[in-house]
Amino acid sequence: MCDHAVKFGVCLGIFEAAILALVIMGATFAPVGLKEDTFLETTCTVTEIGVSGVGQCFWNGPPDYLNFTYTCFDITVEYTPGNGRNKSRNQLLDYISILKFGPECSYYPEPCYQNNTINDQMVDDYLEEWGSVGRQHPCFYNPVTSTGEVVRTIRYGKWGAFHSLFWPCLALVPSIPATYYTWKKYIVDYRLKKKGQ
Repeated sequence: MCDHAVKFGVCLGIFEAAILALVIMGATFAPVGLKEDTFLETTCTVTEIGVSGVGQCFWNGPPDYLNFTYTCFDITVEYTPGNGRNKSRNQLLDYISILKFGPECSYYPEPCYQNNTINDQMVDDYLEEWGSVGRQHPCFYNPVTSTGEVVRTIRYGKWGAFHSLFWPCLALVPSIPATYYTWKKYIVDYRLKKKGQ
């Protein structure tokens, strides 16, 4: 009986972990990947760099992280949409998830350290690589919206969305019958043992 109880516990644990992974991955990575898949590649030319204030480290830890800051830069780029229309100008964001924070800054240091000097150095390194006026580099724009979302990099895309759902489902599908089978064996053994007493 103990053997079936252990097997049931393991299968149930895998089943629960697969459901949890599916919910978390499906809620965090899949929507971002699917949105990124609508973006099209183009070439951006940096036209302007402005300091838009001071950013606060607000998502990486306890409330005391709000005391740590970095210089917030706004990088403006010019690009030509794929349909050959006139050139468009917009703020360049490092990646799409910045949109949900209210994109005041083109770049948010990750991770945001409890040291303003390190955070500013990360921003300076980013500007040196991607923010020189006149510099051209590949970027991605959203042709679906009229707001002109432009990002420097695509992190997940459709394959990221696929993998964030596929692997949890791959664990979930076989764990359902395995959990049911081991549960039945456990119950049958338990009843037989009770009858034998």
